[in-house]
Amino acid sequence: MITVTVKTKTSHTVDETLLEVKHVNYSLQQELKQIREEIRRGIILNTSLLMGTNIDLLGKQKIETIDCLFDSTSEQHCKTEMYQPIQKIVEFLQKSDIEGAINELRKTIDYAKMQKKSNEEKKREDPRRTHCLTHWDGLLSVLQNQLTTLQSLTSLEPETAVSKNKEFSSSDISKINPKHLHENILKPISNPTRLQILLEVYRGRKRFSDYEELIKLEGGHLLYHLKPLINNGLIFQDRDRNYLLTEKGRRLLETLAIMNELADLD
Repeated sequence: MITVTVKTKTSHTVDETLLEVKHVNYSLQQELKQIREEIRRGIILNTSLLMGTNIDLLGKQKIETIDCLFDSTSEQHCKTEMYQPIQKIVEFLQKSDIEGAINELRKTIDYAKMQKKSNEEKKREDPRRTHCLTHWDGLLSVLQNQLTTLQSLTSLEPETAVSKNKEFSSSDISKINPKHLHENILKPISNPTRLQILLEVYRGRKRFSDYEELIKLEGGHLLYHLKPLINNGLIFQDRDRNYLLTEKGRRLLETLAIMNELADLD
């Protein structure tokens, strides 16, 4: 009996140690991932600002070369017409909104193509339109080059749940086990307080006292909501007793973000 008891305690200690090592390893992985994402964000921020300056400068250079063959009023009108959409693109880039800048750039390219086509048709009646055509063609070349550069920049952006979300087949859906799903996912987060805790862990709240202050619950009442999240592998505590998100918890929040969008649909 004594031998069995000793083995059981030893086995229990080994299991606890392995679990702790697993959590420490996961914590380090998360920290490295966060560092990589911060580096990526820094690169995106600096590059988008440089891109904004570059597009603004190149656009102005092209536009300033316009020497209208009609009159000064027409020349100013064309310059304004060309520069306004460029200003919008620059504004998106100053906010590091790469997707917004790309969408605006595509719209501007489509507009430039339309103006180019219009001048191609009109030059038959008025040869001066060939001069206009040259300017729109030059601006179009600048914009298309910038679009290619911006699109390559999107590869630096962290992959989101929406971007990597796959199309689920009927066979995937048929594999859903209602009881297993309820016990391991739905039940642990079925309370708004637990969802709030999960979100606060994601936002970087680490200490028990943080949640006491934020959730307005103390002691056993707060533990009552923390335990299901821990027991189901959504959060864990490191050596310093800080609460951290597990990979399962992070992926669940990404899924909930998609569900949150569905909640707003009619």
